[in-house]
Order: sequence, then structure tokens, then C-alpha cells
Amino acid sequence: MAFVFMQMTESEKEEFIDATLPTDVTQMIDAFERLPADKRKKTIDDAMKNLKRAAEQGDTADSGGTVDTNSPAYLDPQLTQKAQTLGLKTFFSQSSPETKPSWPRS
Repeated sequence: MAFVFMQMTESEKEEFIDATLPTDVTQMIDAFERLPADKRKKTIDDAMKNLKRAAEQGDTADSGGTVDTNSPAYLDPQLTQKAQTLGLKTFFSQSSPETKPSWPRS
């Protein structure tokens, strides 16, 4: 799938994200909400650790060279921002109050 995505034009990538992301996020929310509270907490804690580690290491998506089907596909910054915004809008409109984080998070 990542290889096919990499071959799409930016316009095709945008159409694909618009068509699939809200459904994908909704499915993730449903699966996440079915987890017991302790597993949800562990999942979020692990994700936060991974984000911090990636930020410290300066991880970025590789836009050239060989294609690793397990690594994220490269998106231009505008499309990345659009996908993030669409994903967050879907999350905050579709998830239950119990799933939404309380801010600030410790």
C-alpha cells in the first residue's frame, strides 16, 4: 500500500486521504474505546514516549531512496497538516468523553 501511495500525485494523495482518513480514524477510535482503561492508558503512555524519542532523535520521513513499506509515506507539509487536522477533527467529533484526553496531561 505504501508503495502505491508513493506513486500517487499530490492531488491523488489528497483525494485518498479525504476519502479514507475519517473512516480509518473512526475505526481506530472504536477499537481504542473497547480496550480496558488500563490498556488505553498504557497505549497513550507508550505513544507519548515514542513521540518524545522521535523528536529527540530528529526522526523524519525519508522522501527518497529505497522504499520501506513499513515506514510512513512521505507527504508534503501542507498535506501532512491537512491530514492531521482532519484526523483531529474526526477524533474530537467522534470519540467519547472518556477517550478524549484531559489537559494538561502529566
